[in-house]
Amino acid sequence: SPATTLLLQMEVPAEQTAALIRRARARGARIVLNLAPAALLPRDVLAMLDILVVNEGEAAFLADRYVDLATAANWLARGPEHDPGRILAALGPKMLALSGEISRGAVPYNVTPEHTAKAAAILGPNKILAVEQKVTIETDPVNARALGRKELARYMVLPNYRNNWLRIGFSEADLADGGSDRFIDAMCLWGDAETVKKGLRAHFTAGATHVCLQPVHADGDFAARDRMLKALA
Repeated sequence: SPATTLLLQMEVPAEQTAALIRRARARGARIVLNLAPAALLPRDVLAMLDILVVNEGEAAFLADRYVDLATAANWLARGPEHDPGRILAALGPKMLALSGEISRGAVPYNVTPEHTAKAAAILGPNKILAVEQKVTIETDPVNARALGRKELARYMVLPNYRNNWLRIGFSEADLADGGSDRFIDAMCLWGDAETVKKGLRAHFTAGATHVCLQPVHADGDFAARDRMLKALA
């Protein structure tokens, strides 16, 4: 329905993402896409988006393939009164403040409800704050944390995420050797559906307007992904 928002990022094959976008547009839903990691989508699919979220790398990827750099620079330089729906990927306080100043809001990634509360305060009123949260419906702590550590490994070597985790209260020890249990439990909510929902509601209580779920499951087990999304709907 028009009141429904579909929030996506490129963590599944591009053809699946394109199919979801087309289905959502046919049903009149509002569509927000975070184009990370960058991947090619048909031009008609990109035209269906209400909000497209890009980092510098994804912006360059799009510019190289879809528009010339002069056109992209001109669009980014236009004032808020001409903004067709710009929203920024932001983690640190300066980037969040810039998001509040020049765009409709921010999309923080790999964050906690505590970060969400700080981000909401920095952005100010009437802004979109769409946070990402990894989830797995798994009640065994050993299995759940193993899934979380595998999913987070690629992010733990990236300085922007490490710096933000240190800024929001984790220690170097928390980020060593695949991540402490405390860190993994915060980054990837686990348990039964009601336990996970409670963790998701904490983001809304802290000021999020949207929460993007990233189901974490065994490689290729898309049935598990679909079961999780259905259970958490």
